[in-house]
Amino acid sequence: MDAIRVVGHSDDNGHVQIDEVVNLPPGQQLIITIEAVSADALAADDTLWDEKFARTPHVLARLAAEARAEIEAGTITEFDPDADEF
Repeated sequence: MDAIRVVGHSDDNGHVQIDEVVNLPPGQQLIITIEAVSADALAADDTLWDEKFARTPHVLARLAAEARAEIEAGTITEFDPDADEF
């Protein structure tokens, strides 16, 4: 199953507005779950991630170096979401 992300917001009347138009193949079935997230919660989450990344630059640098080495060695294969496991 392919993952499809639909992004939107609620307007001043509480109605859902879709921000991104998604074109789907005909006949696809969807399960849509809507999670209400406040702007304050999003900002707090962004701050938390910024803090975590700021505390671990050595880890990010190591991962980037490993990725560059794999690319240079030609050992990288393109991810296939239908065949590969996460």
